[in-house]
Amino acid sequence: MSNTWKTILIIFLVCIVAGAGFFGYRLYFKTKVADVSPISAITPSVVAYLEIPDPAGVYSTLNATEIWEYLSGIEAFQNFHHQVAFMDSALASNPSFSQSLKSSRLIISLHPDENNVLLPLFLIPMPKSLMTNSVDDIVKDINGKQSIIMEKPYQKAKIKVVNLPAQNTFFYFTVYRGIFAGSFNEALLKESIAHMTSGSPLSKEASFQQVSGTAGHKVDANLYVYGPNFGPWSASLGNKDFAPLFHNLGRSWDWSEADMVINNDEVLLNGYSITKGTEPQLLDCFAQTPQAITIPEILPYNVAYMAHFGVEKFENFYAAYLEQRSDSMEVLAQLKSYKDKFSISPYDEFISWIGNEFAVAGINHDQEYDAELLVLIKTTDILKARLSLQEASDKINRRQLIKPYEVKYGDYQIRKINSKNLTEVLFGPLFRGMTDNYYILIKDYIVFANSIEILKYVIDNFYKGKTLQSNINYQSFSNNISDKSNIFLYCNIRKSASLSGAMLDGPLNNWIQDNAGTLGNIEGFALQLSYINQMFYTNVYLKYNPDYQEINPSTWSFKTEADVSGQPWFIRNHRNNKLNTVVFDVDNNMYLADHIGKVKWKLPLIEPPLGEMTQIDYYGNGKFQYLFNTKNYIYLIDLNGDYVADYPIKLLQTSTNPVACFDYDNDHDYRFVMALNDNRVYNFDKSMQRVDGWTNIQAKSEVQQPVQHLIADGKDFFFVTDKNGHVIITDRRGDQRIRLKKKIEKAENSIFYINKTNSNGLFLTTNSKGQLVYIDESGQLNYTSFGDFSSGHYFFYEDFDRDGAMDFIFVDGPVVVVYNRFKKEILNYTLSSPVGHKPAIIDYGNDQVLMGLLLSGSGEVILLDAGGRKFDGIRIAGTTGFTAGSINNDDITNLIIANGREVKNYLLE
Repeated sequence: MSNTWKTILIIFLVCIVAGAGFFGYRLYFKTKVADVSPISAITPSVVAYLEIPDPAGVYSTLNATEIWEYLSGIEAFQNFHHQVAFMDSALASNPSFSQSLKSSRLIISLHPDENNVLLPLFLIPMPKSLMTNSVDDIVKDINGKQSIIMEKPYQKAKIKVVNLPAQNTFFYFTVYRGIFAGSFNEALLKESIAHMTSGSPLSKEASFQQVSGTAGHKVDANLYVYGPNFGPWSASLGNKDFAPLFHNLGRSWDWSEADMVINNDEVLLNGYSITKGTEPQLLDCFAQTPQAITIPEILPYNVAYMAHFGVEKFENFYAAYLEQRSDSMEVLAQLKSYKDKFSISPYDEFISWIGNEFAVAGINHDQEYDAELLVLIKTTDILKARLSLQEASDKINRRQLIKPYEVKYGDYQIRKINSKNLTEVLFGPLFRGMTDNYYILIKDYIVFANSIEILKYVIDNFYKGKTLQSNINYQSFSNNISDKSNIFLYCNIRKSASLSGAMLDGPLNNWIQDNAGTLGNIEGFALQLSYINQMFYTNVYLKYNPDYQEINPSTWSFKTEADVSGQPWFIRNHRNNKLNTVVFDVDNNMYLADHIGKVKWKLPLIEPPLGEMTQIDYYGNGKFQYLFNTKNYIYLIDLNGDYVADYPIKLLQTSTNPVACFDYDNDHDYRFVMALNDNRVYNFDKSMQRVDGWTNIQAKSEVQQPVQHLIADGKDFFFVTDKNGHVIITDRRGDQRIRLKKKIEKAENSIFYINKTNSNGLFLTTNSKGQLVYIDESGQLNYTSFGDFSSGHYFFYEDFDRDGAMDFIFVDGPVVVVYNRFKKEILNYTLSSPVGHKPAIIDYGNDQVLMGLLLSGSGEVILLDAGGRKFDGIRIAGTTGFTAGSINNDDITNLIIANGREVKNYLLE
C-alpha cells in the first residue's frame, strides 16, 4: 500500500474543515460598520479564514443544495447544521438584526490551540445602533431565557460569557473598537483583543494586499489560507514519516485567496496563491509556463490519486527545487554518494532527459482499496533515457555484484534499478514508497513500479485503451479543471478515503476511517496551481455524486478511421477457436480485430453491407471465410483479409435483402438465397451459379428481410416476407409448401419460430397488430393476444427464465414484457427511453439468459434477466448496435459496441 496519496486528501480535508467552520459556526453574531477593519482582529496564528459577504442570506442558499444536505448527514457535521438552522430561525425572528447584516461581511478565522485543533474566531463589524447591550439582548433571544451572561474586563474591552446548554459549552464575545468578536475559546478571544490594540494588521502586509486585491465579490465566500502556518498545522496531522512533506507546505507560499462558489452538487474555489517575493519559496520553483497534462493517457483507468507536476524547463526547476527543499543538504549528500559509490552523476543519468511532466500516482490493482504506487516521467528523448537508465543500472549492479534484471513482456522490456530510494532522492518525500524501481519505457514515458505485475498491468491497460484519460467518470470530472497546470492534485475519494492511515495519525485519521463509506459519495477532489501573471492561479474542485457509477471499463478497444456504421460482428477464428470482431465504417472500410483487440487488417469496399455476415468453410478444409453482400456485389473474404476465389462477384441485378446461406446436409454444398430488385428470390451455389431445379419465388413487393429457413418434422421450410408483410412459405426447391388461408401481415421486427408450446400450429410469429399468429401445415391461422402492441414491436420466442418451457417476449418502445406459456407475466420493465436497435438475446452461461437493449436517447445498453435489470452499477453505451458472446470460450461474456470511431469490448461479469 502506498503512503504518498494522503497529501491530496489533506488539502481536501482542510477545505472541508474550513467549510465546516463556514457552514457551522458562521452564524453566531453578526453586525456591521466599525472604526477598524475586522481583519485587524485576525491574529498572527491564523491558518485560514473565510470572509462571507452575505451571512444573513447564505443559509437559505446552502440548505437548498444536495452537498449541504449530504454534509449535514455526517455525524461530525450534524452539530454545525443544527447551529446554522437555529441561528437562521433566530435571525428571522429579529428583523432589525437581520437587516443590519445585509451589507456586512462575516469573518471566520481558524487558529490552532495547544493540541493543534482549529478553533474558530467570529468577527463582524458592528453598527452603532447595535452596541454591547443590544448584542446581549440578541444573544438572549437566540439562546433562550436560560442564558446567563457574565462579564469580565480584559484590557480596554469587556468580555461577555454566555452559557450554551444545548452545546454544553460557553461562548465568549466582545464588542471592541466597533468589531464584534466571538469564540468558544477565551484565550483566542483575548489574543484577538490584544492584537486589535497593538498588533500589526494583515492589511499592511504586501503579500496579503496583493492577494486580497484579486478577491471576487459576487461569491458565497472568500477563503484565505496562510502558508507559513498551514504547513506546521498540517504536519501535526501526519505521521512522522511524512513530517518533512507537510513542513515543506509551510515554505511553499505566503497567502492564497480563493473565491468559493457552492452549487447543488459541487464546490468550486478559484483565486491566486502568491509567494513573498522577498525570499524564494517552494512554489517559486514552478514559476514557469503551465504544461499540458498528458500522463493520464498512460495511467490505468482506476486511479485512486495522482500528483502531477508540469514545468517548461525541468533543469531550471530542479536547480531551484534543490535549494528550497528543507532536506536539501541531505539530498545533496545522497546525490554525492551515488557518484562516490557507483560513479553515477544523477544529474547526467536522470535529470538531463526528464521532460515537462512527472507524476506520482496510486492505482487500485487487485483489491478495491489497495493502491499501488507508480512514478511516471515524460522524457525529452526516450532513446537517451533508455541508455542512461541502463548504464546507471549496470554501474549499480557491478558494484553490488548483482545480475542485471530484464524480463520481456509482449513488446516491452521490464528492467530494474537496484537503488531503494532513487525517486525520493530526486523528487522529494511525496515520492516516498517507490523502493524496488522496476521500470518500462512506454511511448515517451518512463514508468516505475514496485513490482513486475503492476507494470504488466499498466502495459495491458494501455494496450487495451483502459486509461484514466478514457475513463468516462474522469472525463466528466475533468471538464471542470484546466488541461494545463504546474501542479495538479487529483483524488478519487471513493477509491482512496480508507487509506488515510498511510499518512495521517490521530483523531482525524480515525474519523476518516469511520466515515470512509460515507465519504465515498464525494466523487473526486482536484487542486490545480498554474503560473499566470506572476502569481499562481489556484483552482479547487470538489464533486458530490451519490449516484456515481463505476464504469465497466472495456478490456480493450480500437479505433477506425471513420465512424462505425451498423453493428460489430463476431466471426470465429479457425486457428485458435476464438472470436474475431468485424466492423464497417461510414467510408465503407471493413476491419478485423483479433481476440485481444488488435486490428489485423482493413479492407476498402465499394458499398456498405446490407446485413449480417455468415461464416462458411468454402473449401471444406476447416478454414472459415466471411460471406456478405452489398446492393451490387457479393463478398467472400478469408481470415487474412484476402478475397476468396473469384469474389467479389457483381450481381446481375441489385440485391434488396441480405444474402441467406444454407448448408442442408452439412457437407459444405452451400446455397446462397437472396432477393433481387425484380422481387424474385434466387438460389445460387457457392460459385454464384444458379441452382438447377430452384423455382424463383415471385414476391408481391420488394423483399428486404433475409429469407428464413426452418426444419420441422424433417421437412425444409423457407419463409419469404415482402415489405408489406405478405409471406410465402416454400420447400427447398422454391415450390410453395404451405398456402396461407389469410394474409398474415407479419410484424416487421418478428421472425418465424417452430411452435414448442402447444398444438395450435406448426409455426408462430406476430402480426402488425401485436397478435401471436400460429400457422398449421394446411395454412390455417390461429390467433392469440397478450396485450396491445404497436406494429413496430420486437418479438422473441425463447426460454427466458430457463424453466424448460418457451416464453413470449415483447419489446415495444420503452416497454419490455415477458409471458410464460400460461400467459402469466414474468417480467414487466419500463426503460427510460424507447429501444433504438434490435434487442439481443444473450447466452450468459450457467444456464442464464440476458436480454440486451440499446436505448435510442442515450445509447446506453440495458441488460435484463428474468428478475429485472442486471449490472445496475455499470454503464455501457455507444452509438451503434452491439454483439455479445464469449471471445475466448472461457464462459465470460463479452459485449462489443462502438462509440463513434472507437470499438470497445466490455466484460459482463
